[in-house]
Amino acid sequence: VDEDDVDDPERWLSVEASSRDGWWDMSEFTGTVTDPALAERLQRAIHGRRAFRHFRDVLDEHPDELTRFHCFADERQRGRARRWLAEHGLRPVGRSYD
Repeated sequence: VDEDDVDDPERWLSVEASSRDGWWDMSEFTGTVTDPALAERLQRAIHGRRAFRHFRDVLDEHPDELTRFHCFADERQRGRARRWLAEHGLRPVGRSYD
């Protein structure tokens, strides 16, 4: 990036981040869990204080589900990124995250 471009406000777009999307990822994932006892524990974990920590603590006991959650959440994050780009008239040019 050219030094002059760094200070050019026309070059940059602001990206607003929210933990709300991450919470919805956890909630939607919980709906895909086939073990009813685990699904119930995850549902309880995401309601109340420290939802992200409690959710992770429960999944730490189920490594396969933790891996599945990471794949699930990554795909949803990529979808949000693609949607954000499209809303701003942009499109990705390559896959640098693989």
